[in-house]
Amino acid sequence: MTSEVPDLDVFAGTRTTAFTVDLLDADGQYLGPIRGVTGGNLTLSAATSVKVGGSIDVVDVDGIDWTSARVRIRADVNGHGWPLGVFVPSAPSAAWAEGVRSWTVELLGMCTTLDQDRLPTSLSYPAGTVVTDAVRAQITAAGQSGAAVTDSPATLAGGMVWEAGTSRLQVINDMLAAAGYWSLSTDGDGRFVAEPYVRPAERDPRYGFLDGDDAIYLDAFTRDQDVYSIPNRVVLVGVADGATPALTATAENTNPDSPWGYPRRGYWITYAETGIEATSQSALDALARRRLIDMSSATATVNLQHALVPLDLNDVVRLRRVPAGIDARYTVQSMTIPLDPLGLVSTTLREVVDL
Repeated sequence: MTSEVPDLDVFAGTRTTAFTVDLLDADGQYLGPIRGVTGGNLTLSAATSVKVGGSIDVVDVDGIDWTSARVRIRADVNGHGWPLGVFVPSAPSAAWAEGVRSWTVELLGMCTTLDQDRLPTSLSYPAGTVVTDAVRAQITAAGQSGAAVTDSPATLAGGMVWEAGTSRLQVINDMLAAAGYWSLSTDGDGRFVAEPYVRPAERDPRYGFLDGDDAIYLDAFTRDQDVYSIPNRVVLVGVADGATPALTATAENTNPDSPWGYPRRGYWITYAETGIEATSQSALDALARRRLIDMSSATATVNLQHALVPLDLNDVVRLRRVPAGIDARYTVQSMTIPLDPLGLVSTTLREVVDL
């Protein structure tokens, strides 16, 4: 692992920002630009199952049939372009002014197509099922394609069952959690992405928010700390399968330098969870450690306003603000991106903790 921050000088100093909003058909084929877009915003949150969404304001000059369309949005800063996402338009609200109709179109992330597809009957996968194969099968069963799933030999240690009415997105995320993966997300091109979880401390920074003459963030920001009931021990209990006892895993914070670790507190604050699906003992151990790190990381968050840069949820960034005594690594937890060339992105960062 390197501590270097990627060189993205193209985003510093004077900048020209533009957004492109394109119309796609239901299969993702390009139909042309959407004319008359006057504004909008995108929202991203790592805490939700459908992680992206937003809206656009459009003067109706093309007579678009929103019921069968897809919307693709791209950003460009100083000639460097990247996709922000592909969306399903929903619930357009029409308004008339001086004989001209305009729309406010809600944008739903592509994971909505899996969240809205509910199982018509109960579903079960037996022990030994390859998780990533089953994930692909569920995406296909929902009539979707474009899955970027990282293969894994991990198989279900015990059978898993879901009742009728469960969303396919829930089925997929349950299996991914059992294999030690991130929950399902989508990339800027609208592909479904399933990747193994990697601890923030093991990931390189994607960008550096550094103070100085070329700083791209406002120096007025907030930093919150919440240490109430942060656990220093996590106990996870798996699911028993017939005569086989349930797996258990324990992760403990025994770091003497940690203000909420056992050596400093002198007592255990234990978070326990039962009925955890895991493909193996090592997967359950890793999940317990992940839970402990995530719950400890909630102690320091920063709410930042900055110029647009190509970041995604869970990316690691470096934040340096010398007057505030801050020079640390954080992960991106949420972003609100105004579709305005002069607008600032509002981002919530969570400080990286490793245990």
